[in-house]
Amino acid sequence: MKFLVSSEDCELLLALEKSESLMDLSDLMKRDVSVLSRRLNKIKTETQFLEKKNGSWLLTKDGRLLCDWAKRAANEQSLILNRGSKIHLATTREFASRILMPNWKNLKYTTDQIEIITSDGNSENLLLSNLADIVIDCGTPYHPDIRFKKVTPEKMIIAASSEFIKKKGKILNGSDYIHFQRTDINSLQEDMSIKLNPKFIFSDLSTLRSALIHQHGWSMIPYYVIKDDLQNKSLVDLKIKLSSPMSFGVWWKKDLQNKELILALIQFLSLIEL
Repeated sequence: MKFLVSSEDCELLLALEKSESLMDLSDLMKRDVSVLSRRLNKIKTETQFLEKKNGSWLLTKDGRLLCDWAKRAANEQSLILNRGSKIHLATTREFASRILMPNWKNLKYTTDQIEIITSDGNSENLLLSNLADIVIDCGTPYHPDIRFKKVTPEKMIIAASSEFIKKKGKILNGSDYIHFQRTDINSLQEDMSIKLNPKFIFSDLSTLRSALIHQHGWSMIPYYVIKDDLQNKSLVDLKIKLSSPMSFGVWWKKDLQNKELILALIQFLSLIEL
């Protein structure tokens, strides 16, 4: 595979982006003006990255896009060269923000660098595509190549805002239900003994929480996500018993050799109450 634009041309365009004139570019690149002019003319002839207006060299829209890509590539290259040993850990957005980072010092594992990859419902695909080495997530993976260990029960509650309850009462209507994509709606319908017809469907817990606070309906949501909202009474736990408890656990592909990491994350999770 060969790059269509050389690293030298990318560096020249990046320098041009910082320069106000050809003389500035010459000083920055430590090259003669005539040499740079020939290179710029060649790039203009062969690509759509440059244009010349009123005697000045300007980056086109495509040229600016190429410079943005070159900056990202240089940053990625620097990270690769300097990272040493690196772990890619995938988890959910709310867990990473509310649980993982506040408790990170309790993790008994050392590595030169760790990348936290967050999503809602994409952990299994991240493992299978080798974008993640290991996962902390709730529920159960489906693919036979993924091993997992359930560790910590995840408390789920039915909640709504206090203002919503004042208006609607505690007898819930299925048309006021707000659905989170990862929720098993069939099990919830059995627990609630009502037909659920979601007025909103969200793919992230942060937006679901906001919808509850702003009186758009009621929903099932992890306790840890709204713990502070329950304490300040902006949200209310409706004390409805749920028969299908969830658990957070550690997931990994069967060929992962880093047993130390697996055990460290299992121990880390075992110390957390959700």
